[in-house]
Amino acid sequence: MTKTKAKNDDSAMVIETMPIKKLENDPRNAREHGHHNLEAIKESLSRWGQQKPIVIDHNNVVIAGNGTLAAARELKWNNIDVVRTDLSEPEQV
Repeated sequence: MTKTKAKNDDSAMVIETMPIKKLENDPRNAREHGHHNLEAIKESLSRWGQQKPIVIDHNNVVIAGNGTLAAARELKWNNIDVVRTDLSEPEQV
């Protein structure tokens, strides 16, 4: 796992590259990604790569970017860029 600071200050977002197999989908995620949507995400990832990290909590549960993670899994990616949030569960809603 590699870490990169997006800025040069203490409040900077830290981007990590993580193995996809260590990430879990949030079972409370209400958004479903249909076939056409996932195909579009896969096309984007294939063409331009990952342009923004997905957001995870400290338990490696995906808070934002479930569609990107699903598409990356279908593309057989091994790693993906993530940022961790310190928000508590009530703050995430």
